[in-house]
Amino acid sequence: GTSWTRPAETTVIVRQLQAWMHSDAGKGLSFGVISFYKAQADSIREQLKRQLGAIADDDKKLRVGTVDSFQGMEFDVVFLSMVRTMPQDWKPGGDDRERQARGLFGHLCLYNRLNVSMSRQKKLLVVVGDTGALQNQLAEDFVPGLVDFLQLCQREGVVLPC
Repeated sequence: GTSWTRPAETTVIVRQLQAWMHSDAGKGLSFGVISFYKAQADSIREQLKRQLGAIADDDKKLRVGTVDSFQGMEFDVVFLSMVRTMPQDWKPGGDDRERQARGLFGHLCLYNRLNVSMSRQKKLLVVVGDTGALQNQLAEDFVPGLVDFLQLCQREGVVLPC
C-alpha cells in the first residue's frame, strides 16, 4: 500500500503508554495516539491490544487513529507519531523545494492536519519521531510548527532519546 509505518515509534509509544496507563498518576487520564498514516495507527493499535488487552478497546480511556479521526476530540495525553524520518543518504532532487518537502515530510506539510494533531491534548503532547528530520532549513520552511515544538522542548521541556 501507500501508507507508512515506523516500527521503532510503535514500540516506544506502546511501552510508554503501558507504563503511564498503569501508573497511579495515569489511572484517571485519557490517552490518544495520532498518526498521519493508517498503517502506523493500525500497527500501534495491534501492539496495544497484545500488551494491554481490554484497556485497548476502551475508547474513553484510549483511542488510536489517524489525524482525521481526532477532529473535535480531546484527551489528557496525546502521542503524535511522526513516522517520517530523514534518510541517511538523502540529497535534494532538483530545485523544487516544495516537492522535496512533500517527499521528506508527507502529510506533516499539511498545516491544518498538523494543527489538529498538535492541539488534541489537555495536559501533555508527546511527539515521537526523528529529531534529525526537523533540523534543517527545509523543515524550518515547511513544517515550522514541529520545528518550533522541538526547540521549545529542547529549551523548556524534555527530549528523550529512544
